[in-house]
Formats: sequence, C-alpha cells, structure tokens
Amino acid sequence: MKLKIVTLCMLLLLTSTANASEKSVSLGGHTFTADLPDEWKTFDDVSTHEVNDDNENSYSADVNDDYSWKGFMAEPWYYPLYPNAPKGDEYYGSYSSVVNLYVLTIPADLKKDQLDENIRIYGSSDKIPDDKKGKDIIRILTDVAPPFTSKQIIDFSDKDLTFNDLPAHLAEMETSRDETYKYTDKYGRMAILLDENTIAVIDVQVESYSPSGLYFDGKPWDIINSIEVN
Repeated sequence: MKLKIVTLCMLLLLTSTANASEKSVSLGGHTFTADLPDEWKTFDDVSTHEVNDDNENSYSADVNDDYSWKGFMAEPWYYPLYPNAPKGDEYYGSYSSVVNLYVLTIPADLKKDQLDENIRIYGSSDKIPDDKKGKDIIRILTDVAPPFTSKQIIDFSDKDLTFNDLPAHLAEMETSRDETYKYTDKYGRMAILLDENTIAVIDVQVESYSPSGLYFDGKPWDIINSIEVN
C-alpha cells in the first residue's frame, strides 16, 4: 500500500520554550516535543498534509497491505546543509538531515480482520489471550514502520521497544553512497501506539553527500529518542 498525501490549509501550532533547542509541534491532536541540538532548525513555512489513499500525491514507507491509512503529517525540523546561505540563494533552506512526523488512524477493516481471525482461532473475542492481543499490536506497528530494504545496506536493525511508556517498533538502516564508505546515509523510523486507534510515526533521515556541506554527527535514534509525544 502507498500512503498518499495532499497539502491542506490547516493549522499547525509551533511553540517555543525557554530552552532554545526545544521545539514543539501539534499534529492530529497530539504534541511532539523535541530537545534537538542547537544546529537543528525549524522550516520557515511549516504546513501539514493530509495522508489519504484517495489523493494523488504519495508518501511511501514501504507499507504493503490492502488497507487505507489516513491521518496527517508534517516536516518541521531540519539540519541545514549550508546554514550561512543567504535568503535567495538556491541552497537556502536545503538540508542534510530532516524529521517527518505522522499521526495515523489504524484502519477499521484491519482491526476487524485481526479480530475475525482471532475469533476463528479462539472461539470468541473474550477468549483471546492478552499476549496475542499484544502481538497483534506489534504486527500493526511493524506494518507501519517496516524494515528498510536497500542494495547498499551496510547495517540495519529492526526491533520492538517501549517509547514514552507506549508500545513501539523501530527500524534503522545505514547505507553507503560509494565503494569507499566515505559518505554514508542513516535512516530511522519508529511507529508508536498512542491509543487503541492511533499511531504516531517519527521518520528521520541523516544524510551526507557533499564535501562542502554540513552534516549531523549522530544517528537517527539520537533525534528520535529526543522526542516526546503527548
């Protein structure tokens, strides 16, 4: 399945705190607060997008299923490639690392299919074991943040964890841009169960591709782990 998005004129609330590096974004009724290194910036014009399979524009997280995922996304924070580039320069606002945030509604037909399958196995909904319900949640989270695939993979990991005291699934990958491994790109995405119907996804790209540019000297997990979701 591909998640498709279209830009909407919607309200995105950005608030500053006493800590200059701490940034907050309100999206889909939830607040993402990141304690980012000082070099990270907020885009001048941050907007939300609607995630909807019926739209022409698309976002793909390698999610391959037959369900319709809907919700909202925003691209609020970035690590500038040329932080001193003046406005009007073609590289002003360009970035070497970026954070994308999503708040998605779990498709009702996906939950129904899981329930129907469990009833076939256990006889009724009240007989479904708690550990099976937990595995069903992890399966959904893994579907939304699946393992990365690439021909240039150097390293990757894929694991279940607890994040902000909530069930979560994290996928990470490092790839090489050339045979010397001088320039490597790192990717991380994590799906978090916010409530029984809602999932948040934090997607971070940390890339290096130009000898003259500046790059975040860290891993996507460093950024993901700095974010709280409420």
